[in-house]
Amino acid sequence: MRNSSLLTGIVMMALGAGTGIVGYREVADIADLKRNGDRAISTIVDIDQFTGHKASDRPSYSPIVEWETPDGERVRVDAPFGSPTKSSYRIGATLPVYYDPRKPRERFYIDRPGKKAGVWFMDRLGLIIGAIFFLPGAFIAFRSLRESRRKNRLFR
Repeated sequence: MRNSSLLTGIVMMALGAGTGIVGYREVADIADLKRNGDRAISTIVDIDQFTGHKASDRPSYSPIVEWETPDGERVRVDAPFGSPTKSSYRIGATLPVYYDPRKPRERFYIDRPGKKAGVWFMDRLGLIIGAIFFLPGAFIAFRSLRESRRKNRLFR
């Protein structure tokens, strides 16, 4: 029993650490773009509708935004977020965007000023999920090790 508890704890810690590292990298990348990237005002030029794989899946809507770099290049990207209601986005609305001038189509962050709490949570979701797995995993693993040591002392 204690070996399975130890293994469960270690697996949970590994999953939590992996997820946390990915989440930390995402948060660090966003902070780096905001600190060191170029900033522009993007305009919503279209709204993309997508559904899941099942016929019963409801559609989601994601804005397609466009901005111009200082050298005149027009950059058009699908926003990496969406909404279950089309009315959440309006063609012609503007959103601040931070981007890497060397790779503006691959490395960008579209800010959503009116949704700070939800954005803050979603940007840190990997860290939060990582902690949800890592902390209980550490508790289970260390409790299992402590129980194992206590039992070993009793049988000496």
